[in-house]
Amino acid sequence: MTIKPLSPALYQKLTVGWALLIFLASSIPSLHVDQSIPEGDKFVHVAIFAVLAYLLSGALQPITRALDWRTQIALMVLITTAFGLLDECHQLMVMGRVFSLWDLLADGIGSVIGAISFKMIHNNEALQAIEQRKSDLSPNKSNKQE
Repeated sequence: MTIKPLSPALYQKLTVGWALLIFLASSIPSLHVDQSIPEGDKFVHVAIFAVLAYLLSGALQPITRALDWRTQIALMVLITTAFGLLDECHQLMVMGRVFSLWDLLADGIGSVIGAISFKMIHNNEALQAIEQRKSDLSPNKSNKQE
């Protein structure tokens, strides 16, 4: 089942808005995050960057459509994680904030999740490739050939 994506123009507006929210939130000195879960803020990073990668995938769909789905995902992960790197560098200039490689890693993981989610929801090609791989690895395949 595929879901019809929003228009690229709407995805572009949402992407810019989401990126601005990320930038504004990281501009707040010493933003308090509940630490009842050790390193729980990493889950927030994953979620925020998953949304960013998902929106960016929709925004750039007209441009990346000619690329194969693996390249599309890699490109979205690269761009989104680069934004995470810029955001971490930006935090060096905000009192009470620090650059964190762990935050950047969480941003990258979220980017992968978001980009793959977009392709899985909106592109049968990626789903078909996964299904094909499953059927190739299926032990029942050898039984059918006999």
